[in-house]
Amino acid sequence: MPIFRRPPTAEYLLVGLGNPGETYARTRHNVGFRCVGVLAERHRLSFRQKHAQARLAIGEIAGRPVVLARPYTYMNRSGTAVAGLARWLNLAPERILVIYDDLDLPLGTIRLRARGSAGGHRGMRSIIEALGTEAFPRLRIGIGRPPDPSEDPVDYVLSPFTPPEEAVLAGVLERAADAVECFLQEGLEAAMGRFNRPPEEGGRMKTFRVADELFARFPGLTIGVVVAHALQPPRDPEAIARLLAGAQERFREAWGGRPPQEHPRIAPWRRAFQALGLSGVKYPSSIEALARRALSEKGVPSILPLVDLYNAVSLRHVIPMGGHDLDAIEHSVVLGPTRGGERFQALFSETVETAGAGEIAYLDGEDVLTRHWVWRQGHKDRITPQTRAVFIPIDGLPEVGPAVVQAAAEEVAALLATHFAANVRIACATREEPEIPLD
Repeated sequence: MPIFRRPPTAEYLLVGLGNPGETYARTRHNVGFRCVGVLAERHRLSFRQKHAQARLAIGEIAGRPVVLARPYTYMNRSGTAVAGLARWLNLAPERILVIYDDLDLPLGTIRLRARGSAGGHRGMRSIIEALGTEAFPRLRIGIGRPPDPSEDPVDYVLSPFTPPEEAVLAGVLERAADAVECFLQEGLEAAMGRFNRPPEEGGRMKTFRVADELFARFPGLTIGVVVAHALQPPRDPEAIARLLAGAQERFREAWGGRPPQEHPRIAPWRRAFQALGLSGVKYPSSIEALARRALSEKGVPSILPLVDLYNAVSLRHVIPMGGHDLDAIEHSVVLGPTRGGERFQALFSETVETAGAGEIAYLDGEDVLTRHWVWRQGHKDRITPQTRAVFIPIDGLPEVGPAVVQAAAEEVAALLATHFAANVRIACATREEPEIPLD
């Protein structure tokens, strides 16, 4: 395999991430390697050269001179190869497209972005550190999270796809290659518009997005996202009732005799609502209302096993969360300001209210799912005994921190898998990653 002395002419560097060797060739972590392999095969290029600890295929794609690269540094040191190639080719970061696997996207989904954090991916972390910037385009290929929440994600990404998954992946890799060609030919914005949703035959993908205004008002805001599909009837409803009772008892022991609004994880909601021009007395956050009930003589009533489950976790972590029946939601969900005129129907009410402009709400098109952020949920997407798919947002203000949000999301996911045999995945919406798939 020849080693280059003089760099070739290239407008773009297309890097597929993975681990070298046959041991890793068919693992989930190597979809980046496989995607650039599809591109090379399409355009009759071969990985016959090497430089900067990477194997290279050099030629033209979509009329652009490019270098395809597969670093052989192993995943966690990918930055060494990428930075070396960038210097050698004299390419700015915006001319480097990195293709890699993503646990937080379901299998069958691809996403292009202009920049962003590593999101826990060690190969991307290495590249960001080596380049000294997050401002380079990337194409993420969804591999989904382990079906068993107790499985170590490291073991999962280093395991091979199952035969049914391989059948899906074949089409995904072709579509990812199409996205790269579109990126080269028409630019990033056009490629994002065309490929950041599933193929037409699958219908438009629902997502959850947090509006930029909220991150500007509340820097460090983190919204946990738990999405569960194929829920089965609960195996032991009484066990879930005991979870709720136990959570109430522990909260009373920890905070009994003191006003709930003074709790260090509830007080920030009073301040946040005040900043939004709302009275915390008239519009208590859902976690304040839940805590107040838990401290009362009657306690939190049992509603439905699914509702009891996330109420228990909400109390345990003292953080607001609510459940939305995904099958009742018609559009992508947005957490952001209303334009004015959106409809809201409170739980079990026949009255339809109209939201004013600038109210922070969970929105499904022209319908308000939750008014005043975490104050009151609506009737449209209420949880019922027939609910088979659920979206549970976990609202973490900056004072609470992402670690609490993550811990709460992981606990909800584990309980859903245990008690409802659900297919569950979790993610966090942040300023760097404001949009999360719900399908």
